[in-house]
Amino acid sequence: EYWSLALETAVKLGIQLSNSEKGLDVARVILDTVLKSANLLVRKGEEQFLQRGLAHLVKFLALDVNTCRYSRNQCGFLSEFAFKISRIGTHNKEAAMKINQMATKLESHVSDQAFKLSPSQGFDDDLYNKLKTISAVEILRMVASTTMDDKSREIATGRLHDMLCDHTSKRAEIDVLEVIQLKKPLMSCLTEVGVTENTFKILEIRTRLNPPGELLVDNSSWVLAFVGGFCAAIHLLELYTKSVAETVDKMVDSVRELVERGMEVGLVRRAFRDLESVVKKQVEWYDGNEYKFIKALLWKLYEIKGLRMESRMVLWRINVVLEKGTPNVDKELPERVLHSNLIE
Repeated sequence: EYWSLALETAVKLGIQLSNSEKGLDVARVILDTVLKSANLLVRKGEEQFLQRGLAHLVKFLALDVNTCRYSRNQCGFLSEFAFKISRIGTHNKEAAMKINQMATKLESHVSDQAFKLSPSQGFDDDLYNKLKTISAVEILRMVASTTMDDKSREIATGRLHDMLCDHTSKRAEIDVLEVIQLKKPLMSCLTEVGVTENTFKILEIRTRLNPPGELLVDNSSWVLAFVGGFCAAIHLLELYTKSVAETVDKMVDSVRELVERGMEVGLVRRAFRDLESVVKKQVEWYDGNEYKFIKALLWKLYEIKGLRMESRMVLWRINVVLEKGTPNVDKELPERVLHSNLIE
């Protein structure tokens, strides 16, 4: 009971302190201390105390989130705690998932927010401090280096992840040219470790693209799968994988089937509008490959028989965004790209 009370107190204190920049360092120390204590319980064979403490914490937080309005940083702290605690022991993932869900349901939560932890005890402080002074491209080069040991690579990868999360959530900005430089080596690293093909299998994008049977339920998953399929494909173009081509074909076929079944208004147009938003955000780093890919995809979608004018107008707007956003790109489109190949 004392440990459970101490856990509640520590987590609540960490939540409070993480709401201000001055308190972030102390919040990190508290989180690190809680994790060390939880690890110690597991090593001593007393995981049941950790389980009991987390069960009490879930109840406490369920009340707290309804009475206190957590800020973005506070949601980040809670999500980071849930993620870290889920990796300790063998029976704590369910409680951690409940805690994480409490944070993600709040309006102030940022899904890709990275609550930055100080390096854990034993980490190379000099390396960590160095990583804070160099660019994302330089860090990625270090990660790709064969001379870097696993421990240092893990620290560097964590720092790169934090920087990309901050860029996505607009807390900090990475220059457009640097983002373009990051793309190729990052995809190269993923290819070497065999993540690329597995990503499609894990996400099951093609399976989720199967058109829903009816509109009586929330079909957000199909819209998310459509946009997710596009995002995955646009980042993997240069690898020219079979999975990318199959996913894109599935996107077009799925839209065609929904149009034929009269389900265009509720699903297809919504997906097109979401796709338009994605292109607006990404277009500044598109080069010739992305340009040709999207032009061909728009062509295939526009050719679908029975597609309503309102949906075609969304595709037209996407095309305008693409043209205006890529003034320095080679825009010569071979006939075979327009009429057959989506990926060159």
